[in-house]
Amino acid sequence: IFANPLLASKNAELHENGWIKFQDSLDLIQIKEQNIYNPVEPKIIDIDWTVSVTDSGYLIQIQDITEHKKAEAEIVEERNILNVMIESAEGPIFSIDCNYRYTSFNSQHAKVMKTIFDVDIEIGGNLLDYHTNPKDRKNAKINIDKVFKGETVIIESFAGDSPQNRRYFSIFHTPIKDSKGK
Repeated sequence: IFANPLLASKNAELHENGWIKFQDSLDLIQIKEQNIYNPVEPKIIDIDWTVSVTDSGYLIQIQDITEHKKAEAEIVEERNILNVMIESAEGPIFSIDCNYRYTSFNSQHAKVMKTIFDVDIEIGGNLLDYHTNPKDRKNAKINIDKVFKGETVIIESFAGDSPQNRRYFSIFHTPIKDSKGK
């Protein structure tokens, strides 16, 4: 807790809940000099900080989030690589969760769904709801339920709403397994 209001920006705005919104930043050099945060090795770090007003001054909470930011960047990079792999594949690819909601798909799969069911699919959308043909929806559910049980399903079939939209497909559904095979 600091009684020195100069630690806070002069452009601060007090909110009812006791938090302060800053138009600019705290004087981090002054904070370091007062040993609020003193890293072992001087370096640039990412921080998350909050300031609240107390009866005796300000309570400043600072958290080093450098490792968290590095982990986020690594996840983004891995996701980008995965997306490039999925988009580069020849043929439609998609993944769904146990509630049949899309978790990913490539542009080829989106085009197929648009062609045969005249729908624009979205991440989080339910694959079965996009199957507007009841027979196709029933068959898709049966096949995907087998995949959820760990089976690989390979079928050749027609799919689509109307005769002009129906297409013949070779469809491969495979479960996504973790390193333990589950």
